[in-house]
Amino acid sequence: MIEQLRAAAEALGRGDPEPFVALIADDNEWRGISRGSLWWKQRPSCHGPAEAREVLQFQLTKGRGFEIRPEFTQIGDRIIGSTRWVDQDGRTGERFQVLTIRGGKIVDMQGCASRREAERFARKGSG
Repeated sequence: MIEQLRAAAEALGRGDPEPFVALIADDNEWRGISRGSLWWKQRPSCHGPAEAREVLQFQLTKGRGFEIRPEFTQIGDRIIGSTRWVDQDGRTGERFQVLTIRGGKIVDMQGCASRREAERFARKGSG
């Protein structure tokens, strides 16, 4: 699965989200990082391949340049991967995704702000 993720990440870096979208299960939930504080916290999310495609295409056309690091760490049935980008003004950002894989498809994705947070999430309930 990691080799499929590497190939999909490379395609995404070239502006093609389809190989990554093909790995997403129909019932997938992709949760981003919480924003806001206390009662006003919001966690963006999308469901399934069609919504994931929309998010990825939006990010690609928004002017962000993605550098997908082919660095993956497997913990149980979860894989941690990282995404790095450069905004139009030159600022960089990095996020980590914890992917839960079943039957060769990504059934759950959780965005994390740091590798440490991603490792904690991956170990929590991982089998």
